[in-house]
Amino acid sequence: MTFSEKMSAGFWGLVYLGAFGLACTCLYFIGAELFPSRMNPYSVFNRALDDVKADLHVSSKFGEPIKGFGKDGGDRREGRRRYIDHYEFDHPKDGSKRVRIRFNIEGPHGRALVFAEVSNKGSDKWVYLMVQDVRDGSVVVLADNRAKMELASGAGGDKDAGIFGNLMGGAAGKSS
Repeated sequence: MTFSEKMSAGFWGLVYLGAFGLACTCLYFIGAELFPSRMNPYSVFNRALDDVKADLHVSSKFGEPIKGFGKDGGDRREGRRRYIDHYEFDHPKDGSKRVRIRFNIEGPHGRALVFAEVSNKGSDKWVYLMVQDVRDGSVVVLADNRAKMELASGAGGDKDAGIFGNLMGGAAGKSS
């Protein structure tokens, strides 16, 4: 093999390797979009909407069917409102990854804003899940585990954590 043939073979080897790397990267991102994780804002939206629809107090206040939707595009024309306001962050006290979302619901008797937050730590489904009526500002709390999670993260696993965790309802006080 001559020097130019070796260079040509090396060049085409790098081209094929680069194409393979690009294809793998594309497949990764396509898979991440098609099969979202538990912390994806759209999967959090779907779970929150299911819980909101299942709540009797919310369905009696706003009527059925309840539809959920994201943020308007800002212009005055109708269109798909699929963008879900979300904020992903690391909690400063316990280091858990959290996703906070806000979206709209509407039923025959009114509209409301839904606020939800999930954490990747703990067995609780929600850090909080609340529905706020836009007409009068009243709030329906479906889940609020902030105090329990704060206690679990701030206690550091000592004896008091077990006592307070049992008082707060469970998982925070269990130690192995």
